Amino acid sequence: MAADAGWRAALRYWRQMKAGDWRDLIAIAVLRRLPIDLSSAFGAKSGSIRGPRVYKGADKTARENLARLRPDIPAETREHMLGERWRCAGRTMAEFSICDRLLAKGRVELEGGENLLAAQAAGRGIILAALHLGNWEVFAIIHRLGVRISSFYQPRPTRGREHISQASRRRLGYRMLSPGPAGVRGALQTLAEGQPVVIFVDEEVDGVVRGPLFGRAAHRQSNLAYAAKLARRSGAAVFPAYILRTRGARFVVHIGPEASLPPLGETSLHDDIARVNAAVEPIVLAHLDQWFHLHERLEDPPAGDRL
Repeated sequence: MAADAGWRAALRYWRQMKAGDWRDLIAIAVLRRLPIDLSSAFGAKSGSIRGPRVYKGADKTARENLARLRPDIPAETREHMLGERWRCAGRTMAEFSICDRLLAKGRVELEGGENLLAAQAAGRGIILAALHLGNWEVFAIIHRLGVRISSFYQPRPTRGREHISQASRRRLGYRMLSPGPAGVRGALQTLAEGQPVVIFVDEEVDGVVRGPLFGRAAHRQSNLAYAAKLARRSGAAVFPAYILRTRGARFVVHIGPEASLPPLGETSLHDDIARVNAAVEPIVLAHLDQWFHLHERLEDPPAGDRL
């Protein structure tokens, strides 16, 4: 009976797939069978062609954000950066099919792992204030330090893309934490065990970037706020963490120095958010051509949500 119920649930799941879901699933299946460089290059070509033409509104917003965030850069340089951003985004989407192979074939290096090991040796939990740079899925290289990553995640907008994301993360060995009370409990337990928890502090919600701040007011419901609260509640160390694409399908994972929070009693949530933001914002500004959320809007939060 249990087996029959399982088959029926699986059948309902696959029947609910739409035409677009099947296209994504077939594309990923084909890309997984290609050589690594060819699969990634296909994504780059697709991103450079489809990005500006299919997502015209996103392309316009990305161009405006580049001008706003880096007015010191000549216009022609910003235009080149925008093209690189679309190619990087395309590569990353294609590489969901081969992330485990990127690690297995030595395409990913790690810098700053000693920062995590020192915190672990001191008996502290580890929060990685992560960014959507390069290909953020290959943080799994950190498993080679003898730890296991747990990561909060935001469900993908379609059933097919959610299936692709979850399949990739299972192959990489991630433990996924749901965005809610159960996920927070899981994160606190993980931190108590001295294992790292990933929180992407540059998240977007409904097309609006909530972090980094870029001079805007802080949102009380942002991942910047949740990272600060979780660090205070658990006593964990907070490290900026990001991945840069060096050439084609090759990457370096960077774990920066600890973003130390002020002593308790001398700070507020606003101050803690500012400290975490100060650790990650310059990284994004230096690598906007690899930042996935460049095409999202930079707006202040509604008055009721501001800190």
